[in-house]
Amino acid sequence: MNVIVSGAFDDIKSPDVRFLQEASKHGPVTVLLWTDSLFQKINGRAPKFPQQERKYFIENLRYVTEVHLINQLDSINTLPPEFLASGSIWVVRETEHHPEKERFAISHKITYLVIPTSQLAGFPNPIPSPQPNPTRKKVIVTGCYDWLHSGHIRFFEEASTYGDLYVGIGSDENIKDPERARSSNVSTGRAIIHGRFCKTRLPRFH
Repeated sequence: MNVIVSGAFDDIKSPDVRFLQEASKHGPVTVLLWTDSLFQKINGRAPKFPQQERKYFIENLRYVTEVHLINQLDSINTLPPEFLASGSIWVVRETEHHPEKERFAISHKITYLVIPTSQLAGFPNPIPSPQPNPTRKKVIVTGCYDWLHSGHIRFFEEASTYGDLYVGIGSDENIKDPERARSSNVSTGRAIIHGRFCKTRLPRFH
């Protein structure tokens, strides 16, 4: 089954990643990402991050299979008809549930699924990382990643070209955001083999 989510994903945070993680449990996730002009129309202001940067970030999350920019919606309680297919599941957060969305799904013969806010609590382990390649070098990078953004994603991509990438993440002792939140975000990057915390020294890989 194809899972559809729709939204801006502007200044993405760990709750957004957790939502996509839960959505991916129901099938391959297609994100219908609002363009800058659609965001402006809906919210009355420009997004913090331009559409290509938002698209780049979302495309590099393991929980997402496809990303399509959409420039028009009849309302935020609908989806573009061209993306609807038999067996599709429209997944929304509890905070974004609306009866009109449910009616739209019923009328177009697709499943409507609401993810409860309580289900997004905590930071369960991410989906399994790719298996390390024994013929490749091991590459380690370290950092706080207190605010994960597209610059970090691009850095991870580039670093991964030198070998299997492992990320050491600063502990909460000197970082603002909780370490579980940062680990959850970082570990979802497609380029990363594994992410773990560094407290007093770097982890050893054999």
